Amino acid sequence: MWSALDKEEALGRSGVDDPEARGAIQKDWQQAEIAYFKVVAGEGGDYKDWYNYGNALQRQNEGEKNAAAIRAYEKSISLNSDYAASHFNLADLYESSNVGKAFEHYERALSLGRRIPPDEERGMVMNSLAALGELSWRTGNKGQAAEYLTEYIQYAPDDTYIEEMLEQITSEPL
Repeated sequence: MWSALDKEEALGRSGVDDPEARGAIQKDWQQAEIAYFKVVAGEGGDYKDWYNYGNALQRQNEGEKNAAAIRAYEKSISLNSDYAASHFNLADLYESSNVGKAFEHYERALSLGRRIPPDEERGMVMNSLAALGELSWRTGNKGQAAEYLTEYIQYAPDDTYIEEMLEQITSEPL
């Protein structure tokens, strides 16, 4: 049985805009939210349960649920401060409301991602570098953005989106 995440990724890869499929995926995330809420209710659940609960909330992309997702990720981090995925997703949510905290949690996710053996997982490092580069650029720190994105390109030399962003950053006066 496919998870909501699997379905979401498959739809994204297909390049097809299918409102019916998006609606079905949304219902899957709602069901996941309910299931994980039952696990974490009353101070139950471990850090991964709280992460999964936060992820189900965040994937629904609703303001009220995003606030609950922040609390879920914070709880996950309070149970295991070394879980990079919680830091990364929390940073993503903080981007629109608290840029300082977004940077803090992306940096923590990057630091933790660097500890994972390269043959096991490079995604966290790459995602963190890309997010930090984009956020640095949007907040006017072009030098820092260029550093993050230059390192990112070492992992993904064929990423034309990041290459174009880096070219634009480095061609503008600092």
